[in-house]
Amino acid sequence: MALNSLKPISLCILVTFFSFATSKAKGADFLYRFCSDDRSSGNGTYPMNLRTRLSSLSSKASDKRFDVEPVPATNSSDTVYGLFMCRGDVLPQACKDCVANATQTLSSDTNCSLAKWGVIWYEECMVRYSNDSFFSTVDTSPAFFKWNLANISSNSTSSFMTSLDATMMETANQAAKSSNRYSTRQENLSGFQTLYCLAQYELYPFYRVSDAQIGLVPETKYAHTDSEYSEDPGYISYNCSNNKADAAFQSNLRTLLSDMSSNGTSQNGFQTLEKTAYGLFRCRDDITLGLCGQCIQNATDKIASLCGLASTEAVIWYNHCWLRYSDRDFFSSADTSPRFWDLNISNTNPIQSSVASELSNKLDEVATKTGNSNTKYQTESLRLNDKQTVYILAQCSSGLSTNSCVGCLSDVIGMAIPWGSLGSVGGRVLYPSCFLRFELFQFYNLVLTTANPPPPDSKPEKVLSCGYMSPEYAMFGQFSEKSDVYSFGVVVLEIISGKKNTSPHEPHRVADGLLNFVWRHWRDETALSILDPKLKEKYGGDVEVMRCIQMGLLCVQDSPDARPTMLTIVSYLSSHTIELPSPREPTFFLHQRMDPIVTHESSSGQAPNSSTPSSINEISISGFYPR
Repeated sequence: MALNSLKPISLCILVTFFSFATSKAKGADFLYRFCSDDRSSGNGTYPMNLRTRLSSLSSKASDKRFDVEPVPATNSSDTVYGLFMCRGDVLPQACKDCVANATQTLSSDTNCSLAKWGVIWYEECMVRYSNDSFFSTVDTSPAFFKWNLANISSNSTSSFMTSLDATMMETANQAAKSSNRYSTRQENLSGFQTLYCLAQYELYPFYRVSDAQIGLVPETKYAHTDSEYSEDPGYISYNCSNNKADAAFQSNLRTLLSDMSSNGTSQNGFQTLEKTAYGLFRCRDDITLGLCGQCIQNATDKIASLCGLASTEAVIWYNHCWLRYSDRDFFSSADTSPRFWDLNISNTNPIQSSVASELSNKLDEVATKTGNSNTKYQTESLRLNDKQTVYILAQCSSGLSTNSCVGCLSDVIGMAIPWGSLGSVGGRVLYPSCFLRFELFQFYNLVLTTANPPPPDSKPEKVLSCGYMSPEYAMFGQFSEKSDVYSFGVVVLEIISGKKNTSPHEPHRVADGLLNFVWRHWRDETALSILDPKLKEKYGGDVEVMRCIQMGLLCVQDSPDARPTMLTIVSYLSSHTIELPSPREPTFFLHQRMDPIVTHESSSGQAPNSSTPSSINEISISGFYPR
């Protein structure tokens, strides 16, 4: 049968059959197979990919009921899409044996091993493959039928067909409602005859059904919706293994956690090895480095506290990040357990089947895009109606291959989300190697909310306190926790250098001159020259001074996102084993670059030795405003 005469073969097969009670044959009972006339050359890439895919299906049949992972290729025509599905009542070992027989038969058959698509049926399982994606389509051919040819007397035909139709319909309905999409039913036709019926669907919806008057889709309700960035990383859950670590591993783990904590402020994904301890963290790509660093700091502290360094394996999830470690190399493996899910389950009032099918199709598309992306991170949206849009985010560990990432997310979609009993749209599933979230509100690519600057004609009361104005506050009126971090950094550098505020009317000039002075010596590797002479021989050593200077420069960096949080600063002060990142050059000559919005209320003047207008700020110190 030519490929172009067929629709793409469906991921789901509805197997409905009936028979009178018979003895069950042992082993995998072969039924039929089809392979296309469209074939590839024996030395091409496609046959090799096909053998790889069939082997992969066979190896996974021991612990899964189905599998849908593709084998990609540079040339799209050489990509192999494959699946297997075992009958719901088949035991794991029987499933494995059946799939092994099926893949062996397809591989050894000359026609099938070169064919661009094929399908094989057994009583216990089915296996199929194609060079076209068929995962989200419904197909009715090729088909195989088997029935009993015995005649039914005319007197009993009507009652038999009535019982047959009713039994098949009831079995199909029960399969659609069950969590594993599988159902069996039997009907007594007479004292010596019994009708047996079985129906099985794929484990997630794959087609859209027309629902009359859909209306608004129920939305999952939370105590609060994270519709804006929060300084709180948002702790979710954790898991520690029962395997106990020895003293050597615990020592390695301490170093590992410290290493991960120190790297959280410089990158959003990191994996490392400390002798026998493997560890990684991953922040959401839309999270700033500052928030990432805070999340990883919280994660390392909390996992050490919860697991006590005694477990050989652990994972902890936050809204902003997740972190894990183990005594085994897991960097390239797609681990699907332990897992956490937060979904609204309702067996009595699930969402509309058309919405579930459309959403699952979209999630499957996002999973593929995530695996194919360099960052293993993807966001998408799906418009359900005129008033509702679903926002989707998927992410994998950066060390996963394309296949492993797609496979991990496909497992989430097909195994972890109970589509038949999903009560509302909104929720998340978290694996150690990947996670998937979808909501009816946008929870990614958010804007950090800031306090509004005071109106131009208001002059706040002067209070003794610079603190010093950070560049973003002085120029644009943007205030956040990082503005306080900037002020803290200036104070630290003041203490170390002994330089004081000599111009109370222009605090930005003081910070400007001080930062210029400190940075110049840091750049020239003469940072110890800034030390206040009064402190000599009264401090803990050159290393401690250099660390404090470096910390101060980190706090006064131009970009708020580059500055550490106060929580991170506390960790710097309390632990000398944490390696500090290299600071970036702070803003200089701020008084020559003041924004017109800030200078509007002040009297204008000319800066000394400069033709650039500057202003005298009548506010000598920071005022307190609601944030």
